[in-house]
Amino acid sequence: MLNLGRKYQMRRQFRTTTTISGFTLVELLTVLIVTAIILTLAAPSFRDAGAKSALKTTAMDLVAAINNSRAQAVNLGTVATLGATDGASWSNGWNMSMPAPHDTENQDFDPKANVTVTTTGGETFLDFRRDGTTSAQVTFRICHNHLTGETGREIAINRLGRTTNQEYTCP
Repeated sequence: MLNLGRKYQMRRQFRTTTTISGFTLVELLTVLIVTAIILTLAAPSFRDAGAKSALKTTAMDLVAAINNSRAQAVNLGTVATLGATDGASWSNGWNMSMPAPHDTENQDFDPKANVTVTTTGGETFLDFRRDGTTSAQVTFRICHNHLTGETGREIAINRLGRTTNQEYTCP
């Protein structure tokens, strides 16, 4: 009888129960649907954040170009011209140009995608004189095409060459 007891114990010792772990198809589909809903709700927010960043970057680039043009005109004692790259639209970019022999200081700037830059008077260029004054008073309006009714930027330059940068409600 002693032998039978050992056999029974040995069988019991090697008997294993198998458990299967993992996700069912229903659980997996539920997680995918919830994730898709969350991403759908968050996508417009990400798009708006990118548009606002592009608008802010373009405004900062334009202010930097204005300040740089004025500073170069004063430092080099010559006229510095800031104008639309194509001579028609600031939305296609702008450049700072200097007369020879300072023409190595010329710089080109490009606005970010879907950002429009306009002037209230239709000016296509602005001259900064050696004393820092300008040839005209100009107001730039910067808006993003995907942010209608949102806040853009309005950059104004007076005849003394001073710049103001404030919020503007885009049409």
